[in-house]
Amino acid sequence: MLQAYVPLAAVGVYSVGYMLGSAVFEVVASAVNSAILPFFYGTAADRSEAESKRVFARVAAWDAALIGLLALGTTLFAREAILVLTTKNYLGAVAIVPFVAWASAFQALAHVPSRGIYLARRTGLLPVVFVVPAAVNVALNFILIPRLGVMGAAWATLVAYPLLFVLTVVAGQRAYRIPYDWGRMALALGVALALSFAEPLVDVDGLVAALALKLLLFAAYPVALFVLGFVLPDERAALQRLWRGWLKGRRVVTSVS
Repeated sequence: MLQAYVPLAAVGVYSVGYMLGSAVFEVVASAVNSAILPFFYGTAADRSEAESKRVFARVAAWDAALIGLLALGTTLFAREAILVLTTKNYLGAVAIVPFVAWASAFQALAHVPSRGIYLARRTGLLPVVFVVPAAVNVALNFILIPRLGVMGAAWATLVAYPLLFVLTVVAGQRAYRIPYDWGRMALALGVALALSFAEPLVDVDGLVAALALKLLLFAAYPVALFVLGFVLPDERAALQRLWRGWLKGRRVVTSVS
């Protein structure tokens, strides 16, 4: 559809933006979901239903935090990635990346409620979940691309994938209701989104200075989650134990060396 309405060079720019915006989710988020699935099914088999659902709700919150981190990193470092991987001719793709990154974030989030659908063996709900967003995406492409060009395709993508997430939540809760902590999930995504909006403000001369400021924004994400109460008290204690164990292990390795 883009080839029918915009120059081929613009299609190339959009392709680069789409690739960079979605790549980290296709690699990291998909791998994490594949790693969680055996744990999900094992927990459901080994624990009571109520306890299992509490665990799943906590995992979902941390899923959202990871996805927010990926979206933030992708948005912050899009310009640098384009300059390293391509040429200045593709810098127009910087405007595409945030749309695709956040669309991909919602696509990755859809994995969370879909686990309950598979666990409950209610996969008959999935056709509607997939077909409706796809139809909306195609319809919006027809409407927006002639008017907005490649940005129309970006907007269509950004609308379709959140819709996929919402429909998956509705179907997932019908199949296997889990008491998700929507407040924690919204906090994680909201902080990441707010920090990603700060990226255009990092307009300084010099690659090193820009990278330094962006790294500060990226590092501010976990700090903000701690300060704003995303991490629960027992989770803080568990993280402290892990940190002490890691430090102890380093001391042992150092002394042996």
